[in-house]
Amino acid sequence: MVVGGQSSGGASVQAHLRSPASAGLFAGAIQHSAGYSIYSTIPQAVARQTNPILNQTGCAGSDQAAELACLRAYNASALVNLPTVGK
Repeated sequence: MVVGGQSSGGASVQAHLRSPASAGLFAGAIQHSAGYSIYSTIPQAVARQTNPILNQTGCAGSDQAAELACLRAYNASALVNLPTVGK
């Protein structure tokens, strides 16, 4: 089987290519764009993307359920216009 993807799908293909769990699953891979993307571990992605959003919204805390409730209650227009969204 060949796996392929474009844009964010290309980043997913890249993640498969770097994942030991995907070793031997694919005969080939086609990655359209997203070649600049750097695959991160979950803790790295949280530190780079999630934590800045939690801090900017005032939702940062030690309880994940409370953080999620805070984000759900946050103004959606303000949330998508944060400078860290999509970075």
